Parts: sequence; C-alpha cells; structure tokens
Amino acid sequence: MIGNLMNRQFASCFAEYLKIRRSKVLWLTTAALCLAPVFGALFVVVLRNPSLTAGNEALKAKAAFSGFSPDWPG
Repeated sequence: MIGNLMNRQFASCFAEYLKIRRSKVLWLTTAALCLAPVFGALFVVVLRNPSLTAGNEALKAKAAFSGFSPDWPG
C-alpha cells in the first residue's frame, strides 16, 4: 500500500519536473527576478558617481526617477 503510493507520488513529481524543465516561462521569470537587483545596484552606483554617466543622460534620468538613494535608508 505505502509502496504503491510512493511510486505514484514519485511518478507525478517526475512528470512535473519534466514539464518545468521544458518550460520557457520558468527560465524567463528567473532571469527577470535575477536581473532586477543588478539594475537596482547599477542605479545606486550611478547616483553615487554621476561622473560615470557623463555622456548618457538617459541612464542618469532613469536612475533619478527610480526613487533609490545612495545611502543605507534608501
């Protein structure tokens, strides 16, 4: 009884693993969630060192509108 239940549970978990492995949505979501902190850190670096973006006014404007501040409370 318990063995049969475990086999069915393992089979269903394996089927879900196969679906996740082939899904593109999972990988796109993971990439988006991993890139968000990177861009946040970039904005903080730009706010701390405005001389780095001397020629790129668009990046400077995006950093200013992000609402980040280059200090601990921010």
